[in-house]
Amino acid sequence: MSLKPARPLGWALLCVVGAALAWCVGSVEYSIHQYLSNLPTLVFLLTWPFLWRRLSNLSLVQVAVFCLLHILGTRWYYSCVPYDEWSQALFGFELNEVMGWERNHYDRLIHLVYGLLLTWPMAEFIMRGRVGVSRRSALFVAFLLVMATSAFYEIAEWTVAVIASPENAERYNGQQGDFFDAQKDMALAATGSLLVWISAIRGSSRDLQPVDRSDRRG
Repeated sequence: MSLKPARPLGWALLCVVGAALAWCVGSVEYSIHQYLSNLPTLVFLLTWPFLWRRLSNLSLVQVAVFCLLHILGTRWYYSCVPYDEWSQALFGFELNEVMGWERNHYDRLIHLVYGLLLTWPMAEFIMRGRVGVSRRSALFVAFLLVMATSAFYEIAEWTVAVIASPENAERYNGQQGDFFDAQKDMALAATGSLLVWISAIRGSSRDLQPVDRSDRRG
């Protein structure tokens, strides 16, 4: 996989994510909570030209896909993303009914995808920024970053909800009555990151061919 990103791809992804954000903001009357939720997306957009200098094409696509999924979630406050209506229209069944779920799980998906999609870009960014850093070390640091940023986001989300709008805190946090919502979200992000870490480490170990000493003499 080439680490050198294609500049046209970077511009194309920037336009796609920017257009998606503009569409979501313009499609409904956004609340202050939705604007605050999209601050991370705005940071990505502002730092995008810097990111594509250190990320491969695959990593750029992964970051863009995560941004798009996040923007979609903010459009419906996460807790109200109508994926049941979409699955009913496309496949003739409601996903919650088939899976036996009693709550909207789109926010759970995003936290899992956060670990799955952003662990490798973080590791790649570290490897390209520091000469001599091994893949194993970079992935471990990326895992720690996923855990740290997940915890920071949950704390920031709770703080903003309490300060800005206490009466809507639960809706903004997306707890849906689950007191352990934050812990479960962080656990899913960690799980996604660990899956990437294990997959990448196993892949790199397969690249190391064992030395055949069967024909050594003496």
